[in-house]
Amino acid sequence: MGGGGRGMGGGNRGMTAQPDAVSGTAQAGQARQRAATDTGIRKLAVTSEGPAMTDRVDPRFGRAAGFVVVDLETMETTYVDNGASQVLAQGAGIQAAETLANAGVQAVLTGYVGPKAFTALTAAGIRIGQDVENVSVAEAVRLYTTGAVSFADAPNKPAGANK
Repeated sequence: MGGGGRGMGGGNRGMTAQPDAVSGTAQAGQARQRAATDTGIRKLAVTSEGPAMTDRVDPRFGRAAGFVVVDLETMETTYVDNGASQVLAQGAGIQAAETLANAGVQAVLTGYVGPKAFTALTAAGIRIGQDVENVSVAEAVRLYTTGAVSFADAPNKPAGANK
């Protein structure tokens, strides 16, 4: 996996700022602060079908359209395009894991993660919330900040299986 600056180029290339669409109430802000502080996670990525918080969570990790990256302390968002991984015949999940590691992400929310991608993510120190589907990115973040998403200790999709 390696550090920043390798693979997809590291840095913020391919990222665009997005407006905050998660509730700005004081209670929601306190929950976000607790989630970031309790787990040590500041940057959370959510697989997404598009760049906005209102877009749906993409259930596929490696072949997701992209990732909405959320700073849990400020709720600032950026979008990381995953187009390079989508066209790979093999290794899409590993490439996507490297992309997130280069973006400084500490956790990812998605639907399904295969064993190779799971290994790559955990080797990079990225925690994985699986089975997050049929909701918007904003709702996935809300579920995480309220403690409704737990981290996985094993992949939930067999090697080579397509969804």
